[in-house]
Amino acid sequence: MAFQVETAAKLLRRSRDEGRLAHAYLVCGPQGSGKEQLVLEMIDLAGQRRGDSVEACRSDFVQVIRPEGKSRRIKVDAIREMEKRLHLCAPQSVTKVGVILDADRLGEEASNAFLKTLEEPPGRCLLILVTDQPEQLLQTILSRCLRVPLVGPGHLILGERETAFLTELHRHFTGGRKKGVGAVWALSQRFAECLREEKAGIAKDHEEEMKREREVYQKTTDGEWLKRREDFYESKTVASYLHRRAVLMELLIAWLGDALRSQSGIDKVEFPAFREGTEATGRMFSPAELLRRIEALEQLRNHLGTNVNEALALDVAFLDAFGS
Repeated sequence: MAFQVETAAKLLRRSRDEGRLAHAYLVCGPQGSGKEQLVLEMIDLAGQRRGDSVEACRSDFVQVIRPEGKSRRIKVDAIREMEKRLHLCAPQSVTKVGVILDADRLGEEASNAFLKTLEEPPGRCLLILVTDQPEQLLQTILSRCLRVPLVGPGHLILGERETAFLTELHRHFTGGRKKGVGAVWALSQRFAECLREEKAGIAKDHEEEMKREREVYQKTTDGEWLKRREDFYESKTVASYLHRRAVLMELLIAWLGDALRSQSGIDKVEFPAFREGTEATGRMFSPAELLRRIEALEQLRNHLGTNVNEALALDVAFLDAFGS
């Protein structure tokens, strides 16, 4: 699923507030999708924003690299200089930022040097890669960054899993399903199933990445390094799942947001393919009731950041948000 800049910034800010901000992100999307705008928001999260452009934010604590010269390549010397500066001492409260614009222009030597930085990141540091061609990056770099895909305003891209769940919501509100407790519980179970599928897929991908690393490095490095890599992938699996769960939560809130927009006659919506369903939702509830239901989902999102039982919290919140 790809995001509009505002939604992505909101998710990242929440991650920061909950202490879940990753050390490396890949911001990608087509031209005009607002990638540099989001980078500015991320620099602001680190408390280092100094102006209205990424270049204006350059400082001792913000390193910005972009392609240079006739070759329009990012060279290894630039990566090494950035790494050196990010490892310099800084006040305890400072988060240093490293930004690589047009990261698809990293040369082979530069890519390998940056991979080392990703594997052993400096403390209190935020690394941001920006590109509209993520497929040009090394798989080993992609696997170590949390991806934040963007689209232009009014163009929300849905994956197969998101589309399937929105179809369930559509049926729920257009008469294909009864609106009683059982129907809402079934909706909650389908959402929980989406979460389980996400978790399983993430765990499998990271397990395969670790397997490839083990095959390459087990004869050339000590067991302690591989154990640290296993710990890294375990932590990355948790972080990736929490990120995907937050994405799916935004899906629910956006549905009710479209219902509110339909009541106000606003044509621009998040889910134009499901307009009939969101309009049906808008006809079922008053604006005040929709706002209350959005609040229930926001409370669920907050509760999921604690040690609450996930399945139970979902059932209760779905009854509040989507029950009759």
